Amino acid sequence: MLNGCISGLMIIPFNITYSERKYGDCRTKAFKQVFDHYGFEYSVQEIFGIGRGLAFSTIECQYGNIPLVGIEGRDFNAELEFCKQCGIHCQEHYIEKNNNIMNEEVPFEQEILNCVKTGNPVLVQCDVYYMTYLKRMNRTHNEFHMITIIGYDIFNKRLFVVDSLLNEVKEISMIELYNAMFEKQNSNEKRGIWYSIKKIDNQGNNLSKYERHEQAIRALGERLLSSNGDLHGLKELIEFMERILVKAQKNSTNHFYYLDYLVRGICYIVRQQDELNGSCFRTLYLQYLYDIIKKYQKEELDSIVLALEQSEKIWKNISYKLRYSKDGIVERTKSLINYLKQIYDFEYKAANCMIML
Repeated sequence: MLNGCISGLMIIPFNITYSERKYGDCRTKAFKQVFDHYGFEYSVQEIFGIGRGLAFSTIECQYGNIPLVGIEGRDFNAELEFCKQCGIHCQEHYIEKNNNIMNEEVPFEQEILNCVKTGNPVLVQCDVYYMTYLKRMNRTHNEFHMITIIGYDIFNKRLFVVDSLLNEVKEISMIELYNAMFEKQNSNEKRGIWYSIKKIDNQGNNLSKYERHEQAIRALGERLLSSNGDLHGLKELIEFMERILVKAQKNSTNHFYYLDYLVRGICYIVRQQDELNGSCFRTLYLQYLYDIIKKYQKEELDSIVLALEQSEKIWKNISYKLRYSKDGIVERTKSLINYLKQIYDFEYKAANCMIML
């Protein structure tokens, strides 16, 4: 019995609003579907933009059995930041893995089920590779996939979920989703993560909608340019790769092979995390800017757009061109360094334009 739940079967009435996947972010789209459920209408790109989602950061990751430096092109707190700015009560929850969950009468996190029981959909972060209902998709490991739990069947130990990749309700076993919450390929965070959103009572601060956009863009520029900000991290990565390249060119076999894994790993991660566009989420942020320009006729955003459009092209070169290059490792490393330097220049220019708004 589920903490006094009379029925072992429950499904929250959940109207799935169709939206295209062309901007390539299942995480933001899943949040949007829950916001839509509560009648709070913002586009995927607005959530990403107001949440200051555009980013550059490095992470420790594994490529095969080799520890490497990877790249992330988005801030995974963007949706929480959006909620903060717009007066939405969203709470991030962490759970430790119960290795004896298979022996439980209900093999899933009780707090999540209790939240669903009260009529509130729950967002769960999981590895998309284990979403076996995605039968027509070539699934690879991505631990930042997001689905929404809208119901459960205690008797059959099943969950009803909405996956933004499909825009429809699917079933998955409790144990399958539970284990997928703890599959981590790149992250140092080994706990499971889920989000609860209660009914929205207000619209956040008293800024007009355009002022909110302007504030978000300016704050993003300040973060990108800060002393320990995103662009500083990009510069450090470039300098790190240049040091490794110098040692590899002095016939250091270990450094030579490390570069091979490093370049291949970065190209793979950049391509994987923004699978539809290969632009490290620059396409998504640009659409946010395009929409603002169209709606509010704000020409002062044009210089930001022009710089990020150039950056977007270079990220795509890394995803689609460099990744499949047949050049030697030294040539590929030089190409990657050159691409990252160009990205730094264009995004530095964009950030400076942002803070001038």
